[in-house]
Amino acid sequence: MCFREISAADTSLLQAFLDDLEGSSAGFRYFATRPLSVIAGHLYTVLLEDTERGPIGYGHLDPEDEVVWLGVSVVKEFRGRGLGYAIVAHLLSEAVKRRVRAVTLSVDSDNEPAIALYRKIGFSEIRNTHRTSYMQWLSPVPR
Repeated sequence: MCFREISAADTSLLQAFLDDLEGSSAGFRYFATRPLSVIAGHLYTVLLEDTERGPIGYGHLDPEDEVVWLGVSVVKEFRGRGLGYAIVAHLLSEAVKRRVRAVTLSVDSDNEPAIALYRKIGFSEIRNTHRTSYMQWLSPVPR
């Protein structure tokens, strides 16, 4: 498996991942309201590819106003193998390289496996609504 940085020129690869995610994407709604071309504005967008199967994971760092948002998803049949952790760790490493001071994410409040993963990697809850937990990771990058 390997990480592959993608750009707006790679939307066919991204679409292949999203098609494979179909049915297991209930918790990943990022592209439900955005065109694939939105990745042109990301700080960093990556696919995790299996050499035989193609894209099996996705992640991004998306700047919006003063916040850098992290998004991640793994194809259902590959969950529980540490790939989500690997993608998040890869994204946070990239955030440090780009001198991002904080990364924020939102996750469904009932998605306990994802929340446990984010806590394990260093995210802390900053706000919680009835349905959504907002979490933040602070970079070791000096001010």
